[in-house]
Amino acid sequence: MPVRHPLEGALARSLAEAAPDALLLVNGQREIVFVNTKGQALFGYSEEELVGQKLDILVPEAQREKHIQLHQGYVQSPRFRAMGDGLTLSARHRDGSLIPVEITLSPVDTPLGHFTAAAVRDISSRLAAERALRDAEELFRLTFEEAPIGMALADPQGRLFRANHALCRMLGYSPAELSALTFLDITHPEDRDLHLASLQRIHERAAPSAKVERRYLHKDGHAVQAVLSMSNVYDAQGRLLYRIAQIEDISEQRRAEAARQQSEAHFRAMLELAPDAIIVANVDSGVVEVNSAACQLFGYPRDEFLARGVFDLVAASEVERLQAIRQSLLIERGTHCGEWLVRHKDGSVFPTEVSANILPDGRWQAIVRDIRARKQLEHEREESLRWLHEVLAQCPVGIVLCHQAVCERCDLNRHARHLLGMPEGSPPPPALVFADDSGILPDDQHPITRALRGERLSGLMLSLQRLCGEFVPVLVDAAPIRSADDGPVRGAIIVFQDITVLKQLDRLRAEWNAVIAHDLRQPLNAIALNAQLIARKKKDGADVGRPVEQITASARRLNRMINDLLDLSRLEARQLKLVRQPVDLGSLVHVSIERMAAEAPDRAFEVRIPAGLPFVDVDADRIMQVLDNLLSNAIKYGTAETPIEIDIALRELELVVAVINQGPGIAPEDLPHLFQRFHRVGKESQRHIKGVGLGLYIVQQLIEAHGGRVQAESMPGGKTIFRFSLPRSARELPRSDVASDSSS
Repeated sequence: MPVRHPLEGALARSLAEAAPDALLLVNGQREIVFVNTKGQALFGYSEEELVGQKLDILVPEAQREKHIQLHQGYVQSPRFRAMGDGLTLSARHRDGSLIPVEITLSPVDTPLGHFTAAAVRDISSRLAAERALRDAEELFRLTFEEAPIGMALADPQGRLFRANHALCRMLGYSPAELSALTFLDITHPEDRDLHLASLQRIHERAAPSAKVERRYLHKDGHAVQAVLSMSNVYDAQGRLLYRIAQIEDISEQRRAEAARQQSEAHFRAMLELAPDAIIVANVDSGVVEVNSAACQLFGYPRDEFLARGVFDLVAASEVERLQAIRQSLLIERGTHCGEWLVRHKDGSVFPTEVSANILPDGRWQAIVRDIRARKQLEHEREESLRWLHEVLAQCPVGIVLCHQAVCERCDLNRHARHLLGMPEGSPPPPALVFADDSGILPDDQHPITRALRGERLSGLMLSLQRLCGEFVPVLVDAAPIRSADDGPVRGAIIVFQDITVLKQLDRLRAEWNAVIAHDLRQPLNAIALNAQLIARKKKDGADVGRPVEQITASARRLNRMINDLLDLSRLEARQLKLVRQPVDLGSLVHVSIERMAAEAPDRAFEVRIPAGLPFVDVDADRIMQVLDNLLSNAIKYGTAETPIEIDIALRELELVVAVINQGPGIAPEDLPHLFQRFHRVGKESQRHIKGVGLGLYIVQQLIEAHGGRVQAESMPGGKTIFRFSLPRSARELPRSDVASDSSS
């Protein structure tokens, strides 16, 4: 059977359409069965679009589930809920926007069933008005509370029923304490009659407000100087409601005025005691004020000085210049600073430094300082500089001074120009070119660059390129130039000395060492050969094995020492030749370990070699020499209980070999000197270990000759690690099939 409309009646529809709010009628299935014109306008739908739809169409999506539960509860217990008791909710407009609404619900029972009538009122305007009112009240509150000066509201009896933070801070009271006081309570006793008189004038409306200076009492009893601005607020019948008061603390202002007066007095005293002459002249250039220093500087008593004009005080040659400067100052109102020749009373002329300006009233003011002593010091300084430049010019070593921290300009002495082969009077070269054994130094390793970074260099043996292109060996020292001990770098100084003769003598010494070592080697070889024959042909008689073994060991050690001396000579004479060929570095390590194990059978070795290592293009004998030396050191200085570790690692452009041993370690102060010639390190208990201190120096030279690097790491009582790297060959070489991760 079709459902009849519950509001079919014309009267009911007219009443619904005339309602000021949106009206909805919803059945038990939450379907809209009626909506008036106000509802259509509120939600943006036509009646045809709403009738028959679920109520969800008007409920925000986030609230629909909760709304269903609330509606079910209401259907089970229907009751009238007035508009004033309604909740502030949000309704959904057709365009998706949310509308703040207030809803009144009422159950409706008809022959056709139970319905719920809802009156929906748009409260957007009301909420906006309430928000604006709250904002206005908050603005007033903040304006009152946060005002930078004291503000208070007082009732007709003078009680301070409201005071802001500034007034509380000014008088030292809390708001609650002030609310228990009257204006007379906080007014200084001597000013209370004046306060009452001001109130009477305002009350009689002789003046709309009063602004007077008063003293008020701080909580601790001291007086606070302030300016009071007060006005009355009346109701429509002319009755006094309350008084508005603004109280501005001017204590600091009064103290500042007193300080200014005192400062002026001090200024006049300082003017008189100032070490520089101070002169004030009027617009006609007549002197009107001077201090004692001015009288002393120019030789005039004060009364005579005040009878003089400014132009009488300068040398005749300065009069025209003074007129021009005065005219310029009158126009530009700036300050002039410069040196002037002034005239003493006795007629003598002397230099001064003057700072002058025109005062706002048109008078001149000048501060004059005697600079005769300074001029004498400047002259002496110039003489000293000329003498220093002459010393530097005649110095028998090359000296270069670099100005500024970026070396914008360089000065060279005569010997430096001679070493560079520069013609007399020619400009300095754009850069000094230095080289070491590996080639021309890069910019970051240049002695000047390092000195400008703050480094101090001493005793660097380099080669200096002359203008003709040839290189000359020099000994270089460099240091930064600072304005103070810890100040910023202002420049750099570099000193270099031609050591060509020293290099020649050093080369001769190296060649001599080679000859001596060669002559010693022949008899030692014979001793070693005969000792080995004796050991193989032992007779049944006396046991000669032990002496023979000692002879053999001594001969072997002497042979190693001679080989070290020969290598040293070759390295220093630059006669060491490398026979490079593709070498499996892992195999070399195993051969060296086998050789060392034969000499130290009680020592254990741990070897870690990854598979597939590329071959390296090296001199196999020299790399074997490096390995023997490092392993021998590990055996001599390491503890017998711990194994010696050998690692090979592949990096992007190089192979790195590490020899590691556990032992007493190397002291930090010895690490920088490990690779120096004839340098030996270790505790006193290790001094019995034999050697001449050339092994590590030769190791470093051999590795660097191959283009690699060597370094050491050690901690006392911990591990000592020696690492050296060998560059991978640029050409394609075979790869090793030797891999090891074992102990022996």
